[in-house]
Amino acid sequence: MSEVASASSGAKVVLATCCDDKHPFFNVLDNDEGTFMSTTGMYPHELVVQLAKPCAVSKIKMMTTNVRRLVLERGDSLDRFEKVFDIELPDRAGRQQSETHQVNFNAAFVKFTIASGWDQFATVHRLNVTGDA
Repeated sequence: MSEVASASSGAKVVLATCCDDKHPFFNVLDNDEGTFMSTTGMYPHELVVQLAKPCAVSKIKMMTTNVRRLVLERGDSLDRFEKVFDIELPDRAGRQQSETHQVNFNAAFVKFTIASGWDQFATVHRLNVTGDA
């Protein structure tokens, strides 16, 4: 098992529905908790990551702030996704949220949708996807 959604592994963001010049979407793949992506207001916001290679995904870990409802989908192509989970995260009053989910699916792409937030803006500090080719 290895990290398949980091820039160093070859993963890349292929779609982002928001972009803040100071906190751009590609920061979610750099494995640096000091950098982050910031949403730009109204929800929902989508982020599609092309994994380093198609693989069997076993774990998703996210570090965020102010995310209320998060939807995770998997896909073999960019034109068709299937929902893996739809969760509501607890309100942490602007403090960092850490979520780890054991999953079992095959994918080439993973779509993260921030459907709603606890505040006007939300941040994603890190996305980790663990998988096996």
